[in-house]
Amino acid sequence: MGDEALKVKISAMRGKLMTRSDYVNMSRLGSVDAVGSAIRSREGYGEALSGLSAAALRRTPLERRVIFSITADYIDIYRFVTDHMTRRMMDNLFMKYEIRVIRTLLGYIFDERPTDFEPDELSRETGRVLNLKLSLLLKAKTVPELIAALGGTVYYSVLAQVYRENISLFELETQLDLFYYLRLWNAVKKYPVKTEKKALEFIIGAEIDLKNIMRAYRFKRYGTPPDKTYAHLIPAAYKTDMPELKKITDSDFELPAKNYKNVFTAGGGLENCCRKKMSELCGKTLSDNKISSARVFAYLYLKELETSNLTSLIEGVRYRLAPGDILSRLTV
Repeated sequence: MGDEALKVKISAMRGKLMTRSDYVNMSRLGSVDAVGSAIRSREGYGEALSGLSAAALRRTPLERRVIFSITADYIDIYRFVTDHMTRRMMDNLFMKYEIRVIRTLLGYIFDERPTDFEPDELSRETGRVLNLKLSLLLKAKTVPELIAALGGTVYYSVLAQVYRENISLFELETQLDLFYYLRLWNAVKKYPVKTEKKALEFIIGAEIDLKNIMRAYRFKRYGTPPDKTYAHLIPAAYKTDMPELKKITDSDFELPAKNYKNVFTAGGGLENCCRKKMSELCGKTLSDNKISSARVFAYLYLKELETSNLTSLIEGVRYRLAPGDILSRLTV
């Protein structure tokens, strides 16, 4: 199966993503049970939600299974990829999903509550491709135990080097985030095919830029000292380099970034503004039939955006928000 088969596959998968009308209809459902049933009926989610009882649909497992549906899409796409460079880029991308599992487990430890992951569930959803020792991770009750369980993986050194007593969950998550994006960006810069490299820079570079700008604004709003803000910025750049980020961080007001002036609009949430811009860029990438690797990234980003929307929608229905209020929390 070559590039053409991959393009057809991704186009077909993109056609199954939810539309605004789908979200509108789900926002009007009266219960989490009903939302869960509606999601389960859609192609791409049936397997992920199989085996969940009506009671389980009301709890966290529904949201978690929705998110883990991305893994199933990743595996499905991977089977259509024959180019070894595209596969290597996908291997780098998949670290995001591994890190998501680690972050979730760290959250359980910091909240001092037992994990409600079932080994079979986690293995079914992620174990087919994850390089993590899931059984050891699930047994970890402290951060040092979790780090030890990561021995033999790249994540061990990332966390072991920064761990200290009383370190915050935010600091650990930030280190994993910085590691992921820097490694991914280095892989992009080394990509040997110029057209593919340019397309990957267009989408991944923009995501890095937008995350850095968003962090600079967010820390500014929290009154974080500039030197602490710098430590949380991804050490990579596409169109917004570190000198410009320092100007944004050091200014007395929210200085707009040169190449992203109209992204972060007044009154718009930082995360939502970032997602809307990325959604636009992903759409442009998917319309280019001359590339392959970047199309994979673009589709998976849109699927991640969909799962984020569904998670917000589920929460809105759970707390009995009005449909209009639910939709205002989504990126559509």
